[in-house]
Amino acid sequence: MRPKHILDNTPFGLFVGAVVASVVAIVLDAEIASEWKRWATYGATALVSLLSATLAVAGVLTNISKQDELAAASRKRKFLSAKAYLPLALSGACEIFRNGIRFSHQLASLIESKNSEEIRRESLDALELGDEEIKVFRELVEHSESDEFASYIATLLGEYQVALARWKGTLDSAENGVQFIDHGSEVRERTVFWAYLYAATAAVFHYARNDIDKFDPDVSEENIASALNMVTVAGLQSQDFSDEIGLYHRTFIRRFKNKEPDHEGPG
Repeated sequence: MRPKHILDNTPFGLFVGAVVASVVAIVLDAEIASEWKRWATYGATALVSLLSATLAVAGVLTNISKQDELAAASRKRKFLSAKAYLPLALSGACEIFRNGIRFSHQLASLIESKNSEEIRRESLDALELGDEEIKVFRELVEHSESDEFASYIATLLGEYQVALARWKGTLDSAENGVQFIDHGSEVRERTVFWAYLYAATAAVFHYARNDIDKFDPDVSEENIASALNMVTVAGLQSQDFSDEIGLYHRTFIRRFKNKEPDHEGPG
């Protein structure tokens, strides 16, 4: 039982107060002293009751403290366990986001060579995060003691779900029986979205590998351009996407850094 748990409870305060008040009164007033002798049994009983209550409350506080310590230790172990698998989860996510760049940029040509059912099946197989990756990310959000890290991973998952929903919407448009026209601006914006996700994910690797202690990732326009350049697709040159790269760099600052970018733009 910790001394702090005795000092920090109400019955102990009442006990000390009653003892101090009684001693001072007895010393200063002879009449009170005589009355105290007369009623000593009742006073002593009350003080013993307060002391018993003090010990009972202290025991409860000690038990609560131990439970809190066990919960904190369990949470830390779960976080460390999930973090041990974080590099693998990040690698898997990066592969999916590279696939997103490839499918997004090549959709028009895929429609010419494959039926819509085949495109949907192949693309969704390549673009959906696996259960293991999702489990790792969720446990990190749940058990991390760093609000910044938890918020970053949660934002990354949210942005990925937006990208996947948009892709499914694009596939729906291509399957509705109307001639599908993939406008250049839509292709560029959709493609860079996946590159933005790749760059935001790759920025976590240093922390995942314990290369740095403080979590403060950053994504530049060059990082997003590099993500585009990693994918070998005919006609895919990062210099053709400068406007969209700038757009998603500003989006990263707004969504992941919770700040307004220096130069405002759409998104």
